[in-house]
Amino acid sequence: RLVVVVTFDEDDHSDSNRVLTVVLSPALHGRVVASRLTHCSITRAAAEVLKVRPLGCGAAAPSLLGAFGLSVSSRPTGGR
Repeated sequence: RLVVVVTFDEDDHSDSNRVLTVVLSPALHGRVVASRLTHCSITRAAAEVLKVRPLGCGAAAPSLLGAFGLSVSSRPTGGR
């Protein structure tokens, strides 16, 4: 499955700063997430997809995939 993540980082250096992140996937239909996510959540998502341990801040970050209700399906074994 394909998931495209686009982030517009317009940081105003305030605690209330909000950054638009758009997640495009055939599995999503107009979902809006109010959960607090960070750039580290994107790092965590990449690690989840690659099935490796998240690096740096990704280890403690909330899951971007989980927030959007997406899951990583099991990779096929053998064959291809």
